[in-house]
Amino acid sequence: MKILVTGASGFLGGHLVDKLISKDYGVRALVREGSDLRNLNATKVDLFRGDLSDKESLKGIMDGIDLVVHAGACTSGSWQNYKDSTIVGTKNILELALTSDIKKLVYISSIDVYGVNQGEKDSLINEASLLERYEEKVGPYAKSKILSEKIVQEFSRNSKFPIVIVRPGIIYGIGCKTFLPHIGLSLFGGKVFLKIGRGEKRLPLTHIDNTVEAIVRLLESKNSADEIYNIIDPKYIRQKEYLDLHFLTLGVKSIKLTIPYFLFVAFGFLNEKLGKVPRLGNYFGLTRYRLNAKFKKVCYDGSKIMRQLNWYPQVKLEDGLQEMLNWFKDPK
Repeated sequence: MKILVTGASGFLGGHLVDKLISKDYGVRALVREGSDLRNLNATKVDLFRGDLSDKESLKGIMDGIDLVVHAGACTSGSWQNYKDSTIVGTKNILELALTSDIKKLVYISSIDVYGVNQGEKDSLINEASLLERYEEKVGPYAKSKILSEKIVQEFSRNSKFPIVIVRPGIIYGIGCKTFLPHIGLSLFGGKVFLKIGRGEKRLPLTHIDNTVEAIVRLLESKNSADEIYNIIDPKYIRQKEYLDLHFLTLGVKSIKLTIPYFLFVAFGFLNEKLGKVPRLGNYFGLTRYRLNAKFKKVCYDGSKIMRQLNWYPQVKLEDGLQEMLNWFKDPK
């Protein structure tokens, strides 16, 4: 069988391609012209050069393809970049798939689509939880993922092939930045670190190897059709515990400051006001709404895939974190 992977040159895409090759799948990898291919084993794949936002450049991409993993998305730039690559790109892939003979499509979404601000503190977020209601209030990445997933869900209602939606948590592993999202702010090149609040939030982590294993399982399983799955490690580590491990392992001597959450919210309020100053434009993009979505104390549940498909993460949280931090300390 042959599998198309979009976003193949990214961190997740590159690891997924390696896993598929190891299982003797044929792989077609969509990459843009000029993409950095260091994450991709380019000699063992069928490279297809095109742009998600340009449907004409994707002509022929589905020829001979049996399965699709759509992981391509914008992660930086202007809102127009996010709109073109993530939203328009997703629509293009779905429309092209509709005219092909593929047997299943797996769409890689994100836990950022959840309406954290609409729920209570300490609430459990699972696949049945509501999506963010006010996508215009969140950052461009989350907004583009929310709007793209809505397109996917609408499309899946009348699709001739099954579609699986995957919402990974914060993906980590060797090669990632060690200052993970949701733990605080690193300033002045890591010399000063701001911990937000008491650091009690559970980090919704998923190791890269576990993530790609889960995606492959969902590709192969007949029981995953038209389902949605969170990919979250069943064990968790709190923000303050991760920071202690980080500084201990790396021997980092940073000034560590704890900022009460209410002061951070006040900082967000100030940024909102400054963002309205014409000369500043939207430079100060931090808002109370975005801060609350990132640092609100909630718990993400990833047990559905374990119950339904009898799949369990093989890389343990403590081992994966230690491996990542040790590599960052002494890369080989």
